[in-house]
Amino acid sequence: MMAAIVGVAMSSCGTSKQETANDAENESGVVAAANSIEGKWSLESIVVNDTLTVRPSEVEEGNPQYLIFMPDSMVSIQTNCNIVNGGYVVSGQDSISFGNLASTRMYCPDMNVETYIGVVFPEVKTYEFTNDTTLRLNTSVPTQYVVLTRSAE
Repeated sequence: MMAAIVGVAMSSCGTSKQETANDAENESGVVAAANSIEGKWSLESIVVNDTLTVRPSEVEEGNPQYLIFMPDSMVSIQTNCNIVNGGYVVSGQDSISFGNLASTRMYCPDMNVETYIGVVFPEVKTYEFTNDTTLRLNTSVPTQYVVLTRSAE
């Protein structure tokens, strides 16, 4: 009797894990599991230090700024008027690094997002999911990080 109860409990745990790993597809056509960094992420904030933060929604309201982590280890970042492309490497369970980031160079009235991407992204070392929809990219400096939310699109 006890073995049957344990078997039922274990199979129900497997079902709930499967449900949490449902795939989500966004407008970029990238399909990613809920616990994967692949897919489209809205750029919520880039924090350089305790007093220096940029929130893209405050830079230009109504002009979404986002990242797309592609399965081929390429990343594309759309700012309010420029595009940054490059590569990323994930290793282990939480290590990530960005390399060869190149940007278009159009003049924008507010270039803070582009500036802070250039400062923070090369220093990113780890990532963590703070919940099902929020991803934090961390540098070796505790006060310097990027916050992303999974895009519903």
